Amino acid sequence: MSWATVSLLGLLAATPVGAVEPTPAIAAGSSASFFIETIVVDEATRFSPDLILAESRLVEGQEYSERELRDALFRIVRLPLILDAEFSLRRGTQRGRFQLVIQVDEARRWFFGMEGSATRWSRPVTLSGTSTEDVVQGFSMLAGRRFSVGRYGVFFAAAGGQDGSLNLGYSHNNLLGRRILLQISGAYSRCGQAQVSLPLGDEGDQACRAEIFDLGLDPTLSAWEAGEGTARARLTLGVPLKGNQSIRFAGSFLDTEGGFRRAVYQEDPAQLDFLRDRTDWELTASWMLDSRDDPLFTSEGQRWEAGLQVRSLEAEVERWDFENFTSFKTDHASLEVGARLAGSKYWSLGRKDAIWGRLDAFLGRTDFSGVLTEDDRILEGQADVWRGGAAFGYGRFLHRVRTDEKWQELRWESEIEALYSTTSPSFDLPENPLAGFRVSSGLTWRSSWGVFGLELIYQDLGGD
Repeated sequence: MSWATVSLLGLLAATPVGAVEPTPAIAAGSSASFFIETIVVDEATRFSPDLILAESRLVEGQEYSERELRDALFRIVRLPLILDAEFSLRRGTQRGRFQLVIQVDEARRWFFGMEGSATRWSRPVTLSGTSTEDVVQGFSMLAGRRFSVGRYGVFFAAAGGQDGSLNLGYSHNNLLGRRILLQISGAYSRCGQAQVSLPLGDEGDQACRAEIFDLGLDPTLSAWEAGEGTARARLTLGVPLKGNQSIRFAGSFLDTEGGFRRAVYQEDPAQLDFLRDRTDWELTASWMLDSRDDPLFTSEGQRWEAGLQVRSLEAEVERWDFENFTSFKTDHASLEVGARLAGSKYWSLGRKDAIWGRLDAFLGRTDFSGVLTEDDRILEGQADVWRGGAAFGYGRFLHRVRTDEKWQELRWESEIEALYSTTSPSFDLPENPLAGFRVSSGLTWRSSWGVFGLELIYQDLGGD
C-alpha cells in the first residue's frame, strides 16, 4: 500500500477587485491557452515561494495550454512540503494577458509518522531473531522537522522509523539556476529490532533492517539482518526535460558493521551465518515521466521509469558448525547489471474512488562468487537474471475534510501483486525460480501533521 493523499484539483478563475470583465475559467479538458504575464505565489509562509515556482517549471512571459497549467499544478502538489494547491487567473496589463496566482496549503515544519503491519506468510519463515514464524508483525514511529534554507533549499532531520535511526537530508530544487533537483540524505542506526524489505517491494531508505535481496544478488533466498550498526547515504540528481519528463541519476551506499544471514525457509532458526563488513551500493540512470496528481493517494495520472541499474553486494560470511565447534569463511561478492522498466497508471472513478495498475520488469546479468548455500556449496559464475511483477489496486476515501482550520483524509487501499524472479542457470536451488504473490489491505490517515497507517498483508514468495 502506498501512503498517499490526493484530490483532483480544478483550475479556478478569479477576478481582481476593480476588473471590468471576468477572467475566463480554465476548464478541465479545455483547449484554450493563456499568456502568463506574471506569476504570484500566495500563502507560502513556511517555505520559499521561489522553490514552489521552480517546481512548477512555469516562466513568466510564456503562453501555456490548460493541460500544461494542470501538469504544473500537479508538480507542485507532489512536493512533500505541500498539502494542496490551486491556480487562479487575474487580468494582466493588456487584454489576453493574465497574472497566474498559485495558492498553496503548506505542510507543517514538524512532521510525524506511524506505521503498523501484520504479515501472514504462506509458510513459516525465519527473518530475524531465533524463531520461525508464519505471522510477522511490525510497528514504527517517526518524528522530524523541516527547515527552509535559502530560496530553493530544504533541510530535514528525523528520528525513529523501523529501527530508531537518525536521518538527515537536504534538497535543492533549482541547482545552477536550471531547475535541477538535488537530494542528499543519510541515516545511521545502532540496530534494534529489524524489519523486512521484500524483493520487488516498495523502495525505501531505512537503515538497519533484515532484507531479502533479489536472486541476482543472492540466489539462496536469505534474510540479511544488520547487526551492530548501519550507515546509509543516497544522492539523487534530477534534470527536467519537456513537460513532466526528466532524467534522473541516483546512487546509494550502505555499510554495516556486522549482522546475520539466515535462509528464509530453513527448518532450524538457530542455523545462521555471521556477517562481517557488509557493503552494498547501487547506481541508476533513468528517464522518468510523472503526471500523478499526488505522490501518495493518487487518483489519476501515470508514472513511468526506464533506465539502467547496477547493484553490488559484498560481505564476509562465516558459517559455524556448533556441534563440532568448527567454522569456515567465504567472501560473498555479487554484481548485477541490467535494464529496468517500471510504471503505474491511475484512473479516477469519481470523487472518492480510484483504481490503478502497476508493472515492474528487470532483465540483466549477474556475476558472483563466494555465495554460500544452505547445503554448504559455494557458488561462483555468471547468470542471466529476469524478474517482474504486476499489480492491481483499488482505493476509496472514507473521510475528507479540507478547510483552513482542518485538513484530514482517511483512505482505504487494497492491492494484489504477482511476483516472479529467476536466474539462468538456476544452480539447482529450490528457491529458483520464485513465483509468488502478495495481497494487502489497509487504512491510511493523513493530516497536516503527518501520515499514519495500518496494513494487513498475505505474502507468498514461492520456492519449494
